[in-house]
Amino acid sequence: MKTTSMILTALLTSIALAVPAYAQDFRGADQISGSLGGRVGLHDAEGGGLFAVEYGHRLSNLTWLNMELDMGFGSGRTCFVDSSGRVVCAATGSQQLDALIGARWNFLTSNERLVPYLKLGGGLAFLFWPGFDNDGFAPVGRAAGGLKYFVTPNVGLGGEASLTMGPAIFGCGRDCTTTDLYAAWAMMGGAEIVF
Repeated sequence: MKTTSMILTALLTSIALAVPAYAQDFRGADQISGSLGGRVGLHDAEGGGLFAVEYGHRLSNLTWLNMELDMGFGSGRTCFVDSSGRVVCAATGSQQLDALIGARWNFLTSNERLVPYLKLGGGLAFLFWPGFDNDGFAPVGRAAGGLKYFVTPNVGLGGEASLTMGPAIFGCGRDCTTTDLYAAWAMMGGAEIVF
């Protein structure tokens, strides 16, 4: 009896594994998402809260064109460039706006509701720091990975982590600019709608 149950278990397991894995069926060609989280500045970047909105358009079953707009706010640590060109950090507020475009790849899993993904993209980060003539911008690249769980065929919940890096150009007073590395790590959670 024990041998029969083991054979039956092995047979059912092999049948289950042989069934093709279907990713979330993505009935629509478009997706929008909103996320809320936080950012940690790794090198001359402010941290704080982060709100992101995304739009994606399906190019193939697994590949999406991805456009993202992030708004940073409420930093507990704000950095700005002083008149001597040094980066100075203080406990005042700052704001940031990132505009990015790139690609997103959704991966197949055996659970059609569970969709891991990878995003690569680039764009501009606009940095608004306190004081006069010290705002800046950075052409940046971003790598992100995340996981969504689709509670309905068109609504997914989940989170992602990302690393953003690039050379930043800051104002350091009147008629003065300086450059430095910009790097930040972020984690967010949110919802996605496929339509």
